[in-house]
Amino acid sequence: MRPMIESFLLCARMALAVLIVALPAPLGAETALPDSMPPPLAASEIPRNLSIALDDWRKKPGFGQPSSPDRHVLGDFAPILLNDGTAVIPGLGVRLRPGKLAGRDVLEIVDIREFGAVWSARDDPPFGFGGVGGHFGGTLFSLDQALRRTLSGDTAKRLREGFSFPTSTAVPYTHEGEPRVQIQPRNLRVDPLVRPMGRWLVAEPAAETAPDPAAEYDAIVADFRAMLEAKPCSVTGADMMRMERQVELLEKLAGHGLPNVNFRNEQKAACAIAQNGAYGLADLERLAVLRQAECTDLTGGLSESLRDAARDLQRQVAPPSGYLRFAEIGLFGINDPSRRNLSPAEGNARRDCILDWLEEGLFAG
Repeated sequence: MRPMIESFLLCARMALAVLIVALPAPLGAETALPDSMPPPLAASEIPRNLSIALDDWRKKPGFGQPSSPDRHVLGDFAPILLNDGTAVIPGLGVRLRPGKLAGRDVLEIVDIREFGAVWSARDDPPFGFGGVGGHFGGTLFSLDQALRRTLSGDTAKRLREGFSFPTSTAVPYTHEGEPRVQIQPRNLRVDPLVRPMGRWLVAEPAAETAPDPAAEYDAIVADFRAMLEAKPCSVTGADMMRMERQVELLEKLAGHGLPNVNFRNEQKAACAIAQNGAYGLADLERLAVLRQAECTDLTGGLSESLRDAARDLQRQVAPPSGYLRFAEIGLFGINDPSRRNLSPAEGNARRDCILDWLEEGLFAG
C-alpha cells in the first residue's frame, strides 16, 4: 500500500511542477519599471483574454529577445498588467487605466515616458492624445490586438524602420447637458528609437539637473561635423536620418524649434569640397554680403556677423556650381525688396550699399 501512496505523491508533485512551469509569466515582465509604479499582476490573476493574447505574443519569433533602452524589441509591445488595474506598454511609452466615458470603453493615460510614441503624439493635431489625462478609445485587449496584428509578418523590419498601427482617441464633451465622448480613429506612429527612452512624467518627476536640449543639440551637430571632417563622402542617409530624428525629439522636449542645421546639404557640400576643393573665404564673404548684408553690416568694414555667415557658407557652398546658385538667391533679394519685407526705397538703399561695397573690393587692387 505504501509504495502505491508514494508513487501517487510522486506523480502529483511532478504534475504540480509541470503546472507551475506552464503558468504564463506576467506580460512583458522582463522590462524594468520605476519603483514608484505598482508591481506587476501575478500571472494567475491575468484575465483570460489577455492570457490568451500573451500566448500569441510568445509564439512570435523574437519575443524572448531582451529589452534595450535605445531600440525596440517585440516584447516591448506586450502590455504589463499592474496590480492596481493599470497596464504599461513599454514600446509605446504609456501607462493606461481601463474605464468608461459616457458608457464607452476608454483607456485613460495615467503616465507617459519621454521619447516614446505617445509622448511624440500627445499634442499632434487634430487627434492628439492630450498627454496625461487623455484617452485612447477601446479596451486594452483591442489595443493589444491591433499591435499584435501589425507586428505579424516582417516584424524585424517594422521594428527596425518603425511602423504605424490603427487606434483611436476618445475626447469627452457635453451635449445639451449630457456627457458624450467622440471616438476619433487615427494611426499611431512608432519610430525606431535613436536615444534611450527618458523618464516617466508622473512616476519619475523631473530632476533638477535635467539635460539642456540646446546643449544636446550642439553636441549632435558637433558629432555630425566631426564625422564629415573624417569621412565627408561616407556619411550615410541612415546616419543623417538618425540625427534628424534626434533633433525632432529634442525640439519636442524643448517645446520650441532649435537652430536649423541641414544635415543633408552639409554632407553633400562637404563631399563636393573634398573632391573639388573649397572656395576661398574672401569669395564667401562677398557671397554673404550679396545674400544677407544690411547697410549697417558694411559701415566701417565687414561686420563680425557677416564674417560668421561667410564661415558658415564654407559648409554649405559646394563647387563647382554651388556659388552661382547661392549668388542667384542673393540677387533675387536685391531685385525684389519685398522678399526681405523692405519698401522699394529701403530696397534701393540696401542695393546701393551692397554694390558700393562690392565695387570697392573689386577695384581695390
